[in-house]
Amino acid sequence: FLFSKAEVCGDSTYTADGEGEQYEYFKDAANRVKRRGGSAHSWWLRSPYLGGSTHFWYVSSSGDVDRITASGSNGVSFGFCV
Repeated sequence: FLFSKAEVCGDSTYTADGEGEQYEYFKDAANRVKRRGGSAHSWWLRSPYLGGSTHFWYVSSSGDVDRITASGSNGVSFGFCV
């Protein structure tokens, strides 16, 4: 599955109800940074930004959660329940 904004940063502002609770792993912002080839890259969250019709939430290359237009190019980070 893909992660929601609430599951990554613990904040559900401007997101749909029932997006989950923050995972312990993501409480450390350094764990939000995803690398490819040694460089940090941004990645999409599954949560739409409910304050506008063209934005989704994403995690920046520094690990911050923000919104950006859906036409942007970012990766994704998959999660698995074990």
